[in-house]
Amino acid sequence: MIDRHLTLLACCALGLACASASEVPLGHPDFRPSPERPVGWRGDGSGVFPGATPVVEWDGTTGHNIVWSVAMPQFATSTPLIVGDKVITTANPHTVLCYAIADGERLWYNATDSVLVACEGDEAEAEKIRELYQIYVTQVATEANEKKPLEEIAKQHPEVLKLQAVGAELGNKREWGKRSWDSSPGFFRRYGLAPQSYGNAIGRTFPTPICDGTHVYLITGMNTAACYALDSGAVEWFRFFGEVPGNSKVRTERMTASPVLADGVLVARQGMFIRGLDAKTGKTRWTIDLEQQQAPYEAHDQLVRRDGRQGHCGCGSLIRMEVGGQN
Repeated sequence: MIDRHLTLLACCALGLACASASEVPLGHPDFRPSPERPVGWRGDGSGVFPGATPVVEWDGTTGHNIVWSVAMPQFATSTPLIVGDKVITTANPHTVLCYAIADGERLWYNATDSVLVACEGDEAEAEKIRELYQIYVTQVATEANEKKPLEEIAKQHPEVLKLQAVGAELGNKREWGKRSWDSSPGFFRRYGLAPQSYGNAIGRTFPTPICDGTHVYLITGMNTAACYALDSGAVEWFRFFGEVPGNSKVRTERMTASPVLADGVLVARQGMFIRGLDAKTGKTRWTIDLEQQQAPYEAHDQLVRRDGRQGHCGCGSLIRMEVGGQN
């Protein structure tokens, strides 16, 4: 069983006086990210925190050197970000959360999904899709029921019969009414919804968010990208790039790379595409199609900026990119 908790360890603050924000070392209590010095995966991508003085031992049973611990609402695997007096982290399938660093109080959370976008703003239709999906994940796509016919499941959960209409839309390929789903149907993936498989401990929110001091940027395995206000969690922009990949050519690992922020462009690797998104608007500045010729596992390669700073982009090949769109 995986422990779904966010835990803050005690640390010793450095008593250093820094002349300016640009001189504060990463990891120092006074460090604040900026558009020029964003913080994300492994801090600035290097994994080096010269201003930090972390503890080297702790005990979850006795509470030794543990300041607080909170239960996460769902499976969570991304790296938390420390931004001033806040801790930013994520949870499946598309939730971003903010906690107070002092006591672990949840300051805000945002679970905006892609359904409303996929439904072109039709809120009634979006709620209908969400209701059907909840029936699917809670009653059908369970270890006990995933191989059973819908009629058999309906003896205990008659609400699952609503899914027959969905099956009819997909045609006769799955013989609706005779057997249940054994995998997520394309119907839900087109709305950015897919079951979260944790067998490989990845999930759908594996990418670490990135923060520029005023905004938090997040990409997910649900084929989405979004920008949230750091202070309130309000959505600044939200993008859904179409049906969640479900075939073997676009494996779960290809949806795990963390974004990079450079010169006003959010560089995001999802599936077989690398996109440059305008950090202010979310609009696509450029796209690179990797043509499905990459290695089968691509989660931990690096994107290196010209100034030497590294980021996590997950490319299986060496690619030179200009943030303006030339590659």
